Amino acid sequence: MAVRVGIYNEPCDGGIGGSEISVAVLAEALSSRHEVEIIHHKPCIERQRLAGISGTDLSAVRMREVAAEPYAFGDAHAPWRRYKRAGAWRGSVIPTCP
Repeated sequence: MAVRVGIYNEPCDGGIGGSEISVAVLAEALSSRHEVEIIHHKPCIERQRLAGISGTDLSAVRMREVAAEPYAFGDAHAPWRRYKRAGAWRGSVIPTCP
């Protein structure tokens, strides 16, 4: 059963490095059976460039750049509150399912 998979790569500074290459390898592996989208913050990341640097085939993978936001859940002391706020922090990135 194919599912929609979003791989969120958080780093927003610097160039293409280890985390981006790891995400590309994972995306390539999952894209043979699933609908995959890489969500990132770096304007310099384009699918063809990332595929070339990582040695992967990302032709079936979508890319989406989103604006980086500061962490908005760091003031809670209780672990469950931090967890709850962390889950809501990037809610705008993930579209709701019908």
